[in-house]
Amino acid sequence: MRLKTRLSFGSAGLAEGVIDNGLTYFVLIYYSQVLGLSATLASFAVAVGLVVDAVSDPLVGWWSDHFRSRLGRRHPFVYASIVPLSLTYYLIWVPPESLSEMSLFAYLALMCVCLRLSRTFFSIPMFALVPELTSDYDERTSIMNSWMSSLWFWGTVMTAAMYGHWLADSPEYPDGILRSAGYVEAGLVGGLMVLFGTTAAALGTHSEIPNLKKSDLPAVSGVREVFSQLRETLADRSILSLVTAAILNGTASGAINVLWVYLMSYYWELESWHMSWMMFSQIASPLIGYAITPLLANRHDKRSVQIWISLVSIVAYSAPFALRAMDLFPDNGHPFVFPFLLVNGVLGGVLGVISWTINASMLMDIVEAREVETGRREEGVLAAMQAFVRKASMALGTLVGGLALDFIAFPVQTAVGEVPEEAIARLGLLYGPILAILYFAAIAMLYFYRIDRHTHLRNIAQLESRASASQEPS
Repeated sequence: MRLKTRLSFGSAGLAEGVIDNGLTYFVLIYYSQVLGLSATLASFAVAVGLVVDAVSDPLVGWWSDHFRSRLGRRHPFVYASIVPLSLTYYLIWVPPESLSEMSLFAYLALMCVCLRLSRTFFSIPMFALVPELTSDYDERTSIMNSWMSSLWFWGTVMTAAMYGHWLADSPEYPDGILRSAGYVEAGLVGGLMVLFGTTAAALGTHSEIPNLKKSDLPAVSGVREVFSQLRETLADRSILSLVTAAILNGTASGAINVLWVYLMSYYWELESWHMSWMMFSQIASPLIGYAITPLLANRHDKRSVQIWISLVSIVAYSAPFALRAMDLFPDNGHPFVFPFLLVNGVLGGVLGVISWTINASMLMDIVEAREVETGRREEGVLAAMQAFVRKASMALGTLVGGLALDFIAFPVQTAVGEVPEEAIARLGLLYGPILAILYFAAIAMLYFYRIDRHTHLRNIAQLESRASASQEPS
């Protein structure tokens, strides 16, 4: 595969990393602590697009599988998404002034729905290109490694810039996270980065159009048959187990991202420069993850790697809070605390890069399994599952984080140092068990996924045999 094509998937990761960064780290705290919207309402506004996604994602995936044009099956959707995706990302950060709480909730919900629909038209066709470009078990992981590492890298760069520049503490804003203008400025820069990333991804893969598979799927008789095919595909045991596990894993990651700023600011009592350095140090995470992922995936089956990554994640994320609860962790301000959190943050980033990469690659391996069973190649529908997993994880992670904050009655629009110690303690006690439950549930679901390296190779051989037989003269 050409370097240009591989870099194009990195550009797609750039755009998605900026979007994920904004929605997971900053929307909740911006709308609740700065604009005064209830954390629960803000969480539901982000999550409301899930209902739309549940229908639109598989439909767009199915549509792109059947689409015919001179630009192929996928690229018309990608080109159509570029402007609305970039614009709606920016509009999230500039709501009209003087809105009531319910009007602000409605605005955020509307923008999130528009953003999700635009992202559906971009991410699903882009992801569907991967199994068309290669059927190799390991090369698919390599391509997704470029995508996910880029996503993580640029998302981390934006977060570091948020704390180091746009939300930095200043004499005017001693608590920089409450500076509304910083969110608006970052939203404009982020929107431009999304515009660049999506455009580069579309143009960079444009030359592959003649080499991509054309739609040879038979026409369907009506809407009922469309939903019948989708229902049949989504009922596949490997798909159900992998998607459920990925949502559980991703919800844990999303909750971590949402609560991170609360934990660092209120629980660990770090200053903005601490958080800036932590985010800057995590730029190393995708680089390390990019190097380690092939070493793990090329020697082991993907499911085994994913299970071990989940187990290590439980320990990495829960250990500091468990030790603090048992009075075995130093007090805030101790010289050990910040370096420990910094290194632990880098480790968490590495685990996230590997987990998302392996999950995406596992899902792509179902393409041939479905073709063996049904005779249909359904890259778009399976890509819809990957897109839905990431969007559902982000929304559910935000929802879990918002509900957790309201459950412990964590105060809004309150400066660091003014939050009651009881609320801060409850936040730490709640954090570890939530993550452990989600990760263990994900591990349990992965045992129902049955496609390993040998199964994939057998599927490829069977499809090649069928193709050869169909070309032989009768």
